[in-house]
Amino acid sequence: MALRIERASSFSDHDRETLNTLYGALMQKRRVSIVYAGRGHADPTRRKIDPIHLTRCEGQWYLVAYCHLRRQIRTFVPARMQSVRALSETFQRPPGFDPQQHFRTAFGVMSGYKVSAAALRFDIEVAGLIRERQWHATQALEELPGGELRLRMTCSQSDELTAWLLSWGEHVAVESPAELGREVAEAHRRAAAKQTLVRGGAV
Repeated sequence: MALRIERASSFSDHDRETLNTLYGALMQKRRVSIVYAGRGHADPTRRKIDPIHLTRCEGQWYLVAYCHLRRQIRTFVPARMQSVRALSETFQRPPGFDPQQHFRTAFGVMSGYKVSAAALRFDIEVAGLIRERQWHATQALEELPGGELRLRMTCSQSDELTAWLLSWGEHVAVESPAELGREVAEAHRRAAAKQTLVRGGAV
């Protein structure tokens, strides 16, 4: 049993083998042993997982699985799996698992991470772009004086959300939660400091 993976340059033989192993284990409800490299500089960890749902978002594959190390359902990036081996052990899929409901809190694919309500104020220069799209299943828009727009949604406060906010530059202000606002402000500060350093060293 194999997943049809297009033979594009973005997929290595390792990627295809990993995805096919995961897909086969998912269909056969077989537990999988993996060595997984987390984000940043975290050391790889060996884990047993129960694969539940495999999906692709914006060119990247993701696996929803129960992680026996963390004892909860987590979202994994197959490309970060350094080794993958299907085991003889079987498992029962969580009753009533609904992928759409699972990803409801995600801003992208990372669901269930520091979920809270967010209020974001966009200025008139980009308000029209925000009105044109459904950015999140829970979003609500509020027109503000001067053509500004407030976007409210309840979602995971993940790196995906932070990166999206940074992409709007000075055209968005985080009203809440305060922690998210601090993270965005700090990211802008680091970026400005790095740019100043580059300019200072230019010849």
